[in-house]
Amino acid sequence: MSRLAILAGVAVVIVVSTPAFAQDVGIEPTEYDEGTFDARVHPDGSVSLRDASAVHVEGIGLSFDLTDVIMRSRGEDPYASAKLRFLDSTREDRVAMGSDYRHAQLAGAAQLMRENIAYAWATIPDAAGRKQALFDLWDECAQSGEVDLVQAGAAARAVAVEFASSLEGKDAFTQTELHRLNARRTSSIAFAPRASGVDQVATRD
Repeated sequence: MSRLAILAGVAVVIVVSTPAFAQDVGIEPTEYDEGTFDARVHPDGSVSLRDASAVHVEGIGLSFDLTDVIMRSRGEDPYASAKLRFLDSTREDRVAMGSDYRHAQLAGAAQLMRENIAYAWATIPDAAGRKQALFDLWDECAQSGEVDLVQAGAAARAVAVEFASSLEGKDAFTQTELHRLNARRTSSIAFAPRASGVDQVATRD
């Protein structure tokens, strides 16, 4: 999750939770103590910033920065300039980190599709709902954009189609279901797994 902060007129995305990728593979963010604020640079290149306390312990007493208090009361950030310097000084490294992170995520697109399918099959009780979820997962895969994004989308689609083709019994797609789903697809190609399901015919008593 992220929120948008404005520092001296410059929009900066401040991440307020560790990215899922970092949590999955156990990568910890790099932490920086800048004195007036702490910075955490996450594996995807995003940054979380946290101000240091305006109250300081000195000996057996406490002190506080009056300038900080006044500026904050006006809705101003007393450390905005320092934060912008930090962001500028780490920009190239963070861009490189973000590129590596993106490539790692795209390389795992097929496995992510498998995990999403497994989750759908474990949590959706009815066959119709599971098939709808599988189609939606397939239909949301990228078909345009940069080469690695398109390749990742194709790999994920292939997993979905292979799984759909392996279904049997009530879980198997029928020609009628495929026709109905493809009528509302956003993809430029048709969802075309093996259709071994049998359409249910209503009968009268």
